Amino acid sequence: MASAIATAPTDSAPLLRAPHQRAKGEGRVAVVSRDGVTRLADLYQQGCCKIRLPDRRGKGQEAVLINSSGGMTDDDDLRWSMRAGTGSDLTISTQACERVYRSNGNPAQLNTHLTVEAGARLDWLPQETILFDGGRLNRELTIDLEDDGEALIVEPLLFGRMAMHELMVDGSLRDRWTVRRNGKLVHREAIDLDSDVEKTLSSAMIAGEARAAATVLFLSPNAEALHEAAGRHAATRLGVALFDDRIVIRCLGRDGYDLRNALLPVLHTLRDGRALPKVWNT
Repeated sequence: MASAIATAPTDSAPLLRAPHQRAKGEGRVAVVSRDGVTRLADLYQQGCCKIRLPDRRGKGQEAVLINSSGGMTDDDDLRWSMRAGTGSDLTISTQACERVYRSNGNPAQLNTHLTVEAGARLDWLPQETILFDGGRLNRELTIDLEDDGEALIVEPLLFGRMAMHELMVDGSLRDRWTVRRNGKLVHREAIDLDSDVEKTLSSAMIAGEARAAATVLFLSPNAEALHEAAGRHAATRLGVALFDDRIVIRCLGRDGYDLRNALLPVLHTLRDGRALPKVWNT
């Protein structure tokens, strides 16, 4: 009679472990202007990158981006591409805060490319990115504008969740912004945080007690006209500067609630009084 004998694995015959599944995705939106109304020209979504188009509330087009994986960790890779065609108006937001969880290896990758053609307006208004302890993120934002194209950019960051008594003690953030107008570099900035994040942020020269931060960048030939109005909202931890055709605003907050309270009136002003996307109110 044949018999089956089960044998336990030994050091010489280790169990094979399948690699963790990684989140990959790509999404793009392109709009054009026809008869004074912005209309969808291209929509593509692949992998965990999803895009929804809310009901139109005006002549512009709004799109909401979704990362269906629920967050990012090591070696996850998301890529977004948005284009506002000549004379069009496009507003981009996210369904929820992006979450960057503890990484056991390489950083997550997040790349965004925005293109704004002549006479167009693109508002990039994602909700906060939350960096949890041990999270590692490499992020690149590239903006290409033509002629008198306008762009409003905001990127809020939360280093842990203060309400939950969470801090980003360790981890890394590598953030790169590149802005070109008609192919010429007009703005570039970078953030590099690596290890001992909490210690670095707690310095009075960096963030002090603040664990929420945001940069707002407004690129427009009308920047000078709106500079004074935006400056009226300047609080203790909000700085406003004008450089040629762009306004740069730096904002610190103790937590996400504090940060939003500082950002909302500024964004409202730079959007000429238009309401923010509804997802910001949920």
